[in-house]
Amino acid sequence: RITEAANSFPAYDTVIPREAATIAEVLRQNGYATGMFGKGHLTPQWEMGPAGPFDRWPTGLGFDRFYGFPGAETSQFEPDLYDQTTPIAPYLGRGDYHLTEDIADRAIDWMQRVKAHRPDRPFLCYFAPGAVHTPLHVPDAWLDRFKGFFDEGWDDLRKHIFEQQLDLGVIPSDTVNTPRPDVIPSWDEYPDRFKPVARRLMEVFAAFLAHTDAQVARLIEAIE
Repeated sequence: RITEAANSFPAYDTVIPREAATIAEVLRQNGYATGMFGKGHLTPQWEMGPAGPFDRWPTGLGFDRFYGFPGAETSQFEPDLYDQTTPIAPYLGRGDYHLTEDIADRAIDWMQRVKAHRPDRPFLCYFAPGAVHTPLHVPDAWLDRFKGFFDEGWDDLRKHIFEQQLDLGVIPSDTVNTPRPDVIPSWDEYPDRFKPVARRLMEVFAAFLAHTDAQVARLIEAIE
């Protein structure tokens, strides 16, 4: 239903019909507090913007609280960000700002407020960070945590991960590793001039994912 893949087929026209309630709306009508933090990506493109209409924004689809962005992607350092339906720029004057950390802060604060006001009230906290979607923006302190980790390329790493999964019992002992897709060249066949960029891309992506995991851990700790 996302706008970038909309077409004329029924249910694929990017507009959620009135008769199709979201899980947030169902829970809200049954007494839940509902909050969305991060990526929405269900609002038609022609309805995105500070002038609305807002009935297909998260706040019109069952969420009492929305802090995030309505589109597919945004900068982690200077995001296109909204508080409810008001555009905001919390990154101004903050060299250390990062969106994933910000929405985790906001989600934690909201959950604490809900429980402080009515401890027995159930809640839905929908946390959808823009990470690890492009652009791959990572805090400086995390950038080099995986430096050198991918130097041997993706084939060697894939084999190593598969063997680890077998050793840990994550997958059955008789599992056979799937073949590498034909559209992906082997690391040995990959042009040497491109390998530094490929290594760095994998390092940055891994750092981005690890940083995101750390924010999810903060949410879990707050709930517990």
